[in-house]
Amino acid sequence: FWSLDLRQAICASDCLTPANWKTDFVDLDTREGWSTSLRVEESGRVHVAYRPYGEGTDLPLDVSEGLRYATCAEFGGGICGEGDLMGWPTRSVDPVGGRYASLAIDGSGGAHIGHYSRDGGLRYSACEAACLTADAWQSVTVSPAAPLNSFTSLVLDGNGRRHIVFEDDDQDLAYATCASDCTAASSWRTRKVHDAGDWVTLAVDENGRVHTLVVDGALTYLH
Repeated sequence: FWSLDLRQAICASDCLTPANWKTDFVDLDTREGWSTSLRVEESGRVHVAYRPYGEGTDLPLDVSEGLRYATCAEFGGGICGEGDLMGWPTRSVDPVGGRYASLAIDGSGGAHIGHYSRDGGLRYSACEAACLTADAWQSVTVSPAAPLNSFTSLVLDGNGRRHIVFEDDDQDLAYATCASDCTAASSWRTRKVHDAGDWVTLAVDENGRVHTLVVDGALTYLH
């Protein structure tokens, strides 16, 4: 969550007791941490995708725009969040993206993010390993026809296929998928799914079937 700075809150047990929650600073840059997505590996490593919340301020472009990534390995008894860590290692991922990010982590610790660019368009960013290094990330436009202010949902299935649902420029629900070489635009296939596409979420079952919820005046389940 953000409160002028991006923070993580964590609770190990009895989480209805306020005193059992601890927080850490993830990014101390001014007004960081809008449109966040968080995932935790079985090892305890925490991954966060987010966009700095500086648009419309006097912050420089490299702070006020772009998709960023932060990660924290297990420490302090296996918990990223002992209350004394003053910022995690972070990395700029895509300077033109970051709106409404959706993050997934694969079985090898690689990171995959679906998000919108600041000019419109669905973007996909990925890192196979060493995701805090400058040249580890690659990004591609999956669909140039997407709005600025809607949601995405990205999921990896058991075979590593990427699935994304998003709102297209007609405000319809659209679906994109890619099996391999997904940082090449030609590897993606997209199609319209439904006549409305806001507030979406996605899941893929063990048989590879895609399920999604979307708000279109009511909450609608599609599969």
